Amino acid sequence: MGQLPGDRMTLARRVPTRWNSDLECLDAHIYFKSVIKSLIGANSHLEPYSLTPDQWKLAELLDQALVVCVQSLT
Repeated sequence: MGQLPGDRMTLARRVPTRWNSDLECLDAHIYFKSVIKSLIGANSHLEPYSLTPDQWKLAELLDQALVVCVQSLT
């Protein structure tokens, strides 16, 4: 597995009182998609927690929609 671009080191945390933390969490999970898939592939006990290919596609679509919403609010 190669190096990921950027300097993100951890997954973001969801903070109920921060309105845009869901977008931050989604961005982080998409950023670390290859790492998450590798970890789940190496440990079959984590398989129930993995996203299906369709769920990954939906996550990416939701991320794009949330970015548009956030940009319109700022």
